[in-house]
Amino acid sequence: MSKWIFIFLIVFAIFLGTVDFTVNNYQRFLKKDVAIAKVTEEKKIISKLPLAFKNKLPTSVLVQAPLETTTLFSRLDISTLNLAESMQTTLIQDLKKFGIIYEFSGSTTLYFQLKSALELILAPDDSVFDANNLGDYSLYFNDSKRSDMVFLLSLINERVWGFEYPREHHPLFKELTKTLVEQNQL
Repeated sequence: MSKWIFIFLIVFAIFLGTVDFTVNNYQRFLKKDVAIAKVTEEKKIISKLPLAFKNKLPTSVLVQAPLETTTLFSRLDISTLNLAESMQTTLIQDLKKFGIIYEFSGSTTLYFQLKSALELILAPDDSVFDANNLGDYSLYFNDSKRSDMVFLLSLINERVWGFEYPREHHPLFKELTKTLVEQNQL
């Protein structure tokens, strides 16, 4: 009889070990699946840049897919702002940067937060001044370290747009921004 009890205890111990191993491995596999799902889940970033804007760009300019961003004008950290959407779209021509378009969902409050933040990082030779007819509110930012670049920030219909581009493209970007304003007034 003691032999049967001994065999029963051994079988029972093996059974408990198998159950424990199976349960723990199941949890490990489940954790890996969850981790893999988080890594492979991509957030769709959708720009509100109208087709009319893109169509006015030279045909040789490639519009890259928008990416999330934590900076404005490649200089101002905006990671502390509570933004639902913050993206940048890079424009490329002949393997060179043609310009960058920053896009934020926001309102007048966000525009003035960004304007204040820009004013806080000003170097002695930098300046911020208002721009006319380029949205509800708009400004140009002159960066003394990058005098060959133009920086425009504009609030257009509850959306804040930033444009960073070489000075030589200013007439085109001014026209493109007017197109953006016109599209959002419809």
